[in-house]
Amino acid sequence: MLEVETFMCDHKMVKRQVGKFFLLEQIGCGGTSVVLKAVKDGGDKQKKYACKVISRENLANKEALKHFEQELRIHMQLDHPNICKIDQIVYEDDNIYLFMDYCSNGDLFQWISRTSIINNYKILFQIVSALAYLHERGITHLDIKPENILVDEEWNVKLADFGNCGSGRRMNISSFFGTIEYAPPEVFSGEIHSPFAIDVWQLGVLAYEMFVGEIPWKRDPDSIAKEIIAGDFTIPSNIPSVIQTFIKKCLEVNPKRRADIFEIQNLKLTLVETPNKKFIKSAQMICWKPHIGMFKQAQTNRNVKISQSLRMEKRASLV
Repeated sequence: MLEVETFMCDHKMVKRQVGKFFLLEQIGCGGTSVVLKAVKDGGDKQKKYACKVISRENLANKEALKHFEQELRIHMQLDHPNICKIDQIVYEDDNIYLFMDYCSNGDLFQWISRTSIINNYKILFQIVSALAYLHERGITHLDIKPENILVDEEWNVKLADFGNCGSGRRMNISSFFGTIEYAPPEVFSGEIHSPFAIDVWQLGVLAYEMFVGEIPWKRDPDSIAKEIIAGDFTIPSNIPSVIQTFIKKCLEVNPKRRADIFEIQNLKLTLVETPNKKFIKSAQMICWKPHIGMFKQAQTNRNVKISQSLRMEKRASLV
C-alpha cells in the first residue's frame, strides 16, 4: 500500500491519498486544475482513473462556483459510452477531486492526420452519438474540439470537459466561451441563436480537421472572424463525398438552416464508401489499417512521432 503523504503538483499541494484513491503522476493541466493518474485501494489494481484536482481558491468567486456546480450537476447525470464518466467526487478543505474515466491514449488532437479514413468514420460517429444523447436531454457541450475528446485504451473516444456546457433551448450571446477557431458565425454577429446549433457547427469544424488535417480557416486572428461569418472554406476534392456533405450541413452559416444533430446522425447509414487508396496522405504518410487498435504498431514501424498540439505550443510561447 502506498504511503499517505502530500506532494507538489503544478505549484499545488495535493494529498497522495484521497479517500480510497491513491494519486500517481500528473498527466495534464488546465487553467484552473491539474489532472493526475489514480488507482483505487481495494479495487482492481489494473484499473486506472483520471483525477481532476480543482483548487477551492479558483472557486472563491460566487459566479465561478455557480458555473462549476452547474457543470457537475449536468455531468453527473450522463451515462453514455462515448462520454467521460465521473466515478466519484471528493470534497476537501483545499481541493475538490473528480475521479473519472482514464483514457490512456490522450486526446484526439494527437491523432489528427495520423489515422486511417475508416477509423475517422468510427470516431466521428461515436462523437455524433454522444452529441445526440446530450441534445435529446436538452444539454449542450459548447466546446467541441479535439483537445476535449479523449481516446481510451480500446481506441474508443469519450467527450470530456463540460466546463462550457449548458441546459436549455436558448442562451445569451455573452455566455459563449469556446475556442475561436470553432466559434460559429452567430457568435461574431451577435444574433440570438440556439446553443444546439453551436454544437453542430463545432462538429463540422472537427470533422473538417479530422479528414483534412487542418481547420477550415486561416490562423490569422485578423481574418478568421470574417472567414467564419462568410462561411469561406474549401473542402479538398479527395475527401469522401459523404464527409463533404456532412461538413457542409454542419457548417451552414445560417443557424436556422443548419442541420440538427439528428439529421446528421441519419447520415450514418450512408457512410459505406470504401476508401480507394491504400495509403492516406495528410500531414504524414501512415500505414493503412482497418482497425485503429492496430495503429500503434504501424506508427512504430514507420517511426511516426505523435504530434504536439499547435494550440498548446501557442500557449507555451506566451509564457
